[in-house]
Amino acid sequence: MHVATFLLLVAIMGIAANGSVVISEIFPRGRVDQPEWIEIKNSSSKPIDLKNWKLSKGMDTAVIITSEHTVSAGDFLVLTRSHNLLQSKYPLLSKIVQPPRWLSLNNFNDTVSLLDHNNRLVDKVCYSSSWFTGWTIQSLERSDMSSPAVTASSWDLAQPPSPALPNRAMHVAAHNVSLKIGPVPFYPNGDGLDDFLAIKPEIPSGYSLTVRIIGFDGHELFRMPVHNEQLRWDGRCSNGRHAKAGPYYVIGEFVNSEGRRFYIRKMGLLWR
Repeated sequence: MHVATFLLLVAIMGIAANGSVVISEIFPRGRVDQPEWIEIKNSSSKPIDLKNWKLSKGMDTAVIITSEHTVSAGDFLVLTRSHNLLQSKYPLLSKIVQPPRWLSLNNFNDTVSLLDHNNRLVDKVCYSSSWFTGWTIQSLERSDMSSPAVTASSWDLAQPPSPALPNRAMHVAAHNVSLKIGPVPFYPNGDGLDDFLAIKPEIPSGYSLTVRIIGFDGHELFRMPVHNEQLRWDGRCSNGRHAKAGPYYVIGEFVNSEGRRFYIRKMGLLWR
């Protein structure tokens, strides 16, 4: 079947009818130092237990995990062929599950479905090497979580890959948007110099903004809704504890009334 015809049929069948969890990034070209992996995101407002959820490729289906494993709202999980090899590549990455049986990904063209514990279709994506120029060792990151990922415009090449972190390539469907941070690094030691990280957004009309600060291990440190004023972070986590010194990500999540969203990601550094 011609690829275009297949993609049309896929769309007609109703991709991502559930929409609670989406496949957000794929690394199909495994190497000696990094195994194949698939990143999924809980896009719902509630935690979801992935017990007995499945990955599927055509007639071949494999369970992701047979025990309870909850993914918090807005959080990520990375599924991989080899937990140990992936963690050796990303030592701070902790949100990893190695399914009992891995469905190998094709290096050039493939279709992957995500099924819930009742075998209902939750999300379905496909990719083709013909869509990209210069695809070698990059991952494929989804550029729009709200639409079926069945065309070239659904994906971008990500170098470096970003397992368990928001994608950099989310398409910005609005003008006059930015997220500035500084100083980098900042020093929350109480001496009056660079004690706070300033986060200054420019929010497009019709969108709201939530800022999340995430450590390099993928754990959320701080979250706050932000308006057009400047936000100052004092280096404390949401529970009031001091965040550890080191690098972190500032994630700006912009959402409109229709649920369409995009992200801006900046990297900062905290010293003490």
